[in-house]
Amino acid sequence: MRAFLGAALLALFLAAPAAGQQRYAPAVAFDGTTYLVVWQELRSGASRDIYAARVSEAGVVLDPLGIPISKAAGAQGAPAVTFDGSSFVVVWQDDRSSTGPDVYGARVSAAGVLLDPGGIPISSRPGAQLMPAVAGTGAGSLVVWTDGSDIRGARVGPAGAVLDPAGLTVSAAAGVQLDPALAFGVAGSLVVWEDHRNGGADLYGARVSPAGAVLDPVGVAVAADARDERNAAVAFDGAGFFAAWDVGSDVQARRVSAAGALLGPGPIPLAAASGSQMRPALAFDGANYLAVWQADLDLAGVRVSPAGTVLGPVTAISAAGLAQLGPVIAHGTSGSLVAWEDERTGAGRSDVYGARFSSSGALLDAAGIAIPQARDLRPPQTRITRGPRGRQTVRAATFRFRASEAGATFQCRLDRGRWRACRSPRIYRGLDLRTHRFQVRGRDRAGNVDRSPASRQWLVDNPIPGLLHVVGGRSRRSGPGPLRRYAVQIEDGIRVDRRRVADTIASILGDRRGWGGTGRLSFQRVSSGPVSFRVVLANPSTVNRMCAPLITGGIYSCGMYGRAVLNLMRWRQGAPAFHGNMTMYRRYLVNHEVGHLLGHSHRPCHASGARAPVMMQQTKGVGSCHANGWPLAWERG
Repeated sequence: MRAFLGAALLALFLAAPAAGQQRYAPAVAFDGTTYLVVWQELRSGASRDIYAARVSEAGVVLDPLGIPISKAAGAQGAPAVTFDGSSFVVVWQDDRSSTGPDVYGARVSAAGVLLDPGGIPISSRPGAQLMPAVAGTGAGSLVVWTDGSDIRGARVGPAGAVLDPAGLTVSAAAGVQLDPALAFGVAGSLVVWEDHRNGGADLYGARVSPAGAVLDPVGVAVAADARDERNAAVAFDGAGFFAAWDVGSDVQARRVSAAGALLGPGPIPLAAASGSQMRPALAFDGANYLAVWQADLDLAGVRVSPAGTVLGPVTAISAAGLAQLGPVIAHGTSGSLVAWEDERTGAGRSDVYGARFSSSGALLDAAGIAIPQARDLRPPQTRITRGPRGRQTVRAATFRFRASEAGATFQCRLDRGRWRACRSPRIYRGLDLRTHRFQVRGRDRAGNVDRSPASRQWLVDNPIPGLLHVVGGRSRRSGPGPLRRYAVQIEDGIRVDRRRVADTIASILGDRRGWGGTGRLSFQRVSSGPVSFRVVLANPSTVNRMCAPLITGGIYSCGMYGRAVLNLMRWRQGAPAFHGNMTMYRRYLVNHEVGHLLGHSHRPCHASGARAPVMMQQTKGVGSCHANGWPLAWERG
């Protein structure tokens, strides 16, 4: 289930990323000559930092090692970037203070020089300042963010001075206001955000003048139908604004005049294909808009005229295997640069890639551009990803390991033996019944050797918390409809029959009463190759981390970012509304969380005494409905 995003997300949003994840959450801007791509990265230590790299219009990465923007204490995340007329302005969410995340910024020159090494505290009010966004105004920039309840903002001058130290209140409407986006127009900026004043997730907007006056204090309802609208993006075409968002499993857009009026036609469907379309980004190229978004685990896009006419799709942006997520875009002088989070290298690692588009929508970099193109200059850091520790009873051990740099080779040793060339996995058999110590070190292609070998000492096995194992094997395809392949992952150390769990999930998704029962979809469990989504069974603490920034509190599950994350406690105990019927509850749990990945939102009890919709939050209760594990006919469509 999708837990409600409120002020309490501040403690979760900057949590450490999943093991192996390195570069993610990119943003991009253009200064008239060069692009600047920024991202958050787990490069050193256990906290996230902000890095950047310039990319020429010819697609050359000018800073292959990346420019460190902020390596302050604590975690820095959720970066955004703009060009303010004289320099790039990077803003981010910063956890260096003990009073809660703040909003910091720094300027970067066109030559890639960091002008504010210590960062500029844009907002350090008590409490949380989250999800910043920024737009250049030609004479500075406007930064907006959420404090977990309201939308706040501040102007920053071209010399880095914060012009509104007390902040601006863009929206203080009832409910929670989240995830702002903005663009600058001829006479001010349009800020659009996720707004919960009406209970669900709508999109509201407000204009802010160059002098910092909020011109629409009540807000303008940009999109407010019965479904949840999220992940807004905004661009300006010289005469009016264009806003896009995801709703259900589709992407829609709306024109907004420079005066803040909604223009026809109504919501413009940009993407209504099968699967999940989400997280759009926009840029205007001087003639048309280019809209890009995440399509399942790939990227797609269309060109749209200023009048709102969809001109047709662009060349497929990326389908490089595994996942491409969260695209961003900026327009240059003769085309655009799209950047995204890319998992093509596998091993649980994310990198930042980009590709250029011509003004006609032609893809210029089919293989993508790695941004940055090299790891840092330190020796590779070696990490043991799997192997025994603690106590075990078998006289064999298997170790899997990897280095922080691609192409590294390894040396291993057991106990006080000699270092010998090895590769992952390294297997030892016939071990004595005593304590053993395994060490492994990496060596990069330049000959640099890890000076701090990874080490593991054990007597008997103790599984690694948080490590996810894909259950082997595959199921039959469930039907004739469009195929959704998925993998089942179970956290190491969970004492369940893994194959039985995987078979249970396969039987639920393959049942004719499930999401594919009308022939609209078919499902197949696999253990290798590309997948549309993953179903994960994990301990409550791991669920909390994987579902962040959504709040699961150790008792709920979630379906987001291509993963249906099932809480082990619920898998074993169920929920009160099901009165101990674990078969029915597990059907509900799988169908509910996978339903989110298919684009379905929460539903209320629709009639007293009726079966509850499967997208109702039945773990919390069913009201006057009856517990139910299958999607209703009208939910499946």
